[in-house]
Amino acid sequence: MSLLPAKYLRIGASSINISKVGLGCASAWGQTWFDEKIAIAIVRRALELGVTVFDTGPSYSHGNAEPRL
Repeated sequence: MSLLPAKYLRIGASSINISKVGLGCASAWGQTWFDEKIAIAIVRRALELGVTVFDTGPSYSHGNAEPRL
């Protein structure tokens, strides 16, 4: 499957641009059964494609998703 590079949006009148698509890092992401090598590969690929938004938080996967990311 071929993926296209990310498209960007400017935040308000600032010079900050963010990707229109983000990577959600909740649920399975923070579970011990979710392979670390796969998690790293997913993040690396997202970065290669220009993703700048990664959705995680301290409550995702009982607090394990955010440190993993």
